[in-house]
Amino acid sequence: MQLKVRLQPRASRDRIVGYDSEGRLRIKVTAPPVGGAANLRLIELLSKWLG
Repeated sequence: MQLKVRLQPRASRDRIVGYDSEGRLRIKVTAPPVGGAANLRLIELLSKWLG
């Protein structure tokens, strides 16, 4: 499975926003974009969301 994702780090809360006009899944995470922290949080959120 492939997902096109637009990730926004340092958001006020973790959440899956929805799809943008280009068909990418918009996701906001509180983690900073340092040392892979935002990407790790993205994986955790997607794992929970997809089951």
